[in-house]
Amino acid sequence: MIAKVSATLPSGWDSLEDPFSPFTDSLHLSALESTGCLGDATGWYPCHITAHDNDHCIAGLPLYLKTNSYGEFIFDHSWAAAIGRTGQPYYPKLVSAVPFTPATGSRLLFNPAANEAQRTHATALIHEKILGLSKQASSHHVLFVPEAETKIWDQAGYCMRSSFQYHWENKGWNSFAEFLDSLVSKRRRQIALERKQLAEVPDLKIHTVTGNQLTPALADLMFDLYRDTNEKMGSHVCLTRGFFEQTFQTMNKNTVLFYATLCGLPIAAAINYRQGKNLFGRYWGTKQDIRNLHFELCYYKALDYCFDESLLRYEAGAQGEHKFPRGFLPQFTYSSHKLFNPEFHAAISGFCTQEHQKIEGLFAQYAEHSPYKADPKNSSNAPINLT
Repeated sequence: MIAKVSATLPSGWDSLEDPFSPFTDSLHLSALESTGCLGDATGWYPCHITAHDNDHCIAGLPLYLKTNSYGEFIFDHSWAAAIGRTGQPYYPKLVSAVPFTPATGSRLLFNPAANEAQRTHATALIHEKILGLSKQASSHHVLFVPEAETKIWDQAGYCMRSSFQYHWENKGWNSFAEFLDSLVSKRRRQIALERKQLAEVPDLKIHTVTGNQLTPALADLMFDLYRDTNEKMGSHVCLTRGFFEQTFQTMNKNTVLFYATLCGLPIAAAINYRQGKNLFGRYWGTKQDIRNLHFELCYYKALDYCFDESLLRYEAGAQGEHKFPRGFLPQFTYSSHKLFNPEFHAAISGFCTQEHQKIEGLFAQYAEHSPYKADPKNSSNAPINLT
């Protein structure tokens, strides 16, 4: 059952495309596998599915057999506990997601040359394969998908679960100054002051590097910061040094690193990935606490980059209510779930409906305290639009 990308017709997987996110690219998925990030250490076991028409790969689905719920960011521990109390096992389960990556992107991947009939047939074959695995797992969970894709899973009997993150979208601004001017005076002054205070730190410089500028030394820096940050927070260190070293070589066109030096020595960094018109913030760390450095590297420098590169959307990662006063508005994120036991599935469907209603109520409260002079269109409770 367990098959790595390298065993799933790599030339076929390479023909599949998600124009909005780089994380299901074979370079990223294979880096996770080949550098020791998956397997027994973390409980992620690859078993990816592809559908073919003769010798052509038409569609694919990243799929993992999971023995725990870590590294998913859609929390179902209460589901596991409730099912466990019935005497039935919740693990293993099947998960279609990118390990350790709470970023929106397509999970059903298609060859862009495939026609609609081929896509429909390939989707049916993938659903059939998942049902064939139902005796080996309790459930299937498809995480962080665009809202449009949840409709495909809904037709297959899945229920939709809502969560939310704070995202930034360009609403027609041409510069950071224009964006800043769209905020209410309190928020505008706060951001201007934070950037001014940081700019006054002696011998502190901020750098932006991508492509061939990403050196092995910077990969080492990013891993050391990532490891130290996770250890300070008591989190498991899932990514390896080899992962950063490999992706800095193979994915350097998609990778953007903002890092700070003090007196010429690197002290902090934040890594981002881009695809199409989208930028995704992933990991950050620092060796020295400097006021406002986190905001600069993780938010403001990224927005500068979005304006410079004409990017339209920035997902800065999970959690972080402090993003809201800095112009990042709450937006729904979506996942689709199917428990193969009909009674258990009915129970989680009801839970998901109630959870969605609670988030809608929370969004109403956010709307009363918007950081903007006038709410940008499609803000707060608008669905994510990756096009």
